[in-house]
Amino acid sequence: MSTTDLASTLANYRRLVDEELKLVMEQSGQLYDWMRYHLGWQDQTGQPVNFSVGKQIRSCALFTAARSIGMTETDLMKCAPAAAAIELIHNFSLLHDDVEDKSVNRRGRPTLWTFAGEAQAINTGDGMFSIARLAQHRLSDFNFSADLVLAVIRELDMTCLQLVEGQQLDIAFENRGDVSRDEYIRMAEGKTAAMFSAPFAIGAMLGGAPREDVAIFNLFGKSLGLAFQMIDDVLGIWGDTSLTGKPVGDDLWTLKMTFPVIYARDHESDAGRQFRAAYKEIPKTQMQVDYMTELLTETGAREETEREARRQMDIGNDLLASLSFQPNPESYIEQFSSLLITRTV
Repeated sequence: MSTTDLASTLANYRRLVDEELKLVMEQSGQLYDWMRYHLGWQDQTGQPVNFSVGKQIRSCALFTAARSIGMTETDLMKCAPAAAAIELIHNFSLLHDDVEDKSVNRRGRPTLWTFAGEAQAINTGDGMFSIARLAQHRLSDFNFSADLVLAVIRELDMTCLQLVEGQQLDIAFENRGDVSRDEYIRMAEGKTAAMFSAPFAIGAMLGGAPREDVAIFNLFGKSLGLAFQMIDDVLGIWGDTSLTGKPVGDDLWTLKMTFPVIYARDHESDAGRQFRAAYKEIPKTQMQVDYMTELLTETGAREETEREARRQMDIGNDLLASLSFQPNPESYIEQFSSLLITRTV
C-alpha cells in the first residue's frame, strides 16, 4: 500500500464527514456562525473561509473500523451521521478545553473565547454537544435498527462521561506535583483514549461485527488513544509551532503533568533534580520554558515517551490479531494507526 492510497482513503472519509457536518449545521445565527468559525469554515465576521478543520482522526477511525469489517466503500456514507457526531463531540470538548486552559490559539487562529468571551464559547460547545446527539438519530434514515442506533448513542454518551472525567483529572493535576504514572494513564484513558475507543467500537458495530470483536476494537482504540496522547505530550513540548499552531512549550506554561514531565520529575540525575526544582512555579518568561525543555531533553523524557507510545501501538496490533476475522486490507487499518505515532501535528 502506498502513502498515496492511504491519503486518498482518508480524504474520502473526511469528505463524507464534512458533507454530513454541513448538513446537520445548516442553521443560521450567531451561535452557528461561531461553531463554523471553530471548525474553520468562517472568519470572525461570518465570511466563508477555508481554514484547517483539524485532523479528523477520530471520525476517520470510525470509517476505518467499518471498512475493516467489510462494509463497502459505497455503504460507508451510511456511517456519516455517527462520524459527524464523533467530530462534534471532539470539537465541543476543544471549545471547553480552550477556555479551561486559557489557550489563545488553535489550528493557527485565535480561539473562540478570545473574542466571543468565555461564556459564549462554553455555550457554543454546549450547542455542538446537542447537535452531535441529534446527528446520531439520522442513522435511522439509513435503515439501521432502532436497537443498534440506541446502542451507538449509549456508547457515545458513556464516552462523553469518560471524557469529562479525564478532563477533570487533567485540570486537578495542574495543582499537584506528585501525579504518578498510573494516575496519568487513568487520566489519559478518559480525556483522550475514550474518544478513540468509541469511534472504533461504533464503526465495528455499524459494520455488523459480533459483540466480541466490537470489544476488541474498543480496546484497540484505547491503546491507540494512549499512544496518541503521549505523542501529543511530545508535541506540546518539542513541537514545531508552524505545524502545531500552538506556542513552543505550550504544556509547560501551565505546569501540565504530562508523560515526559512525570518521567523527568522521577529521573535520578542532575537534570532530573534540577527539573523537579524548576517545575514548581508557573514560568513567566520563554527563557524559563526553554530551560525546562532542555532539562527534559537531558533526562531522555522525549525518547521514553515515544518508546511508551510505540509499546501501546504494539498492544493495539496484538489486539487486532485476535479478531475473529482478517480485517479488509482496503481499510488500511494498521497503516492508519501508525500515523498516530509518526505525526508532527
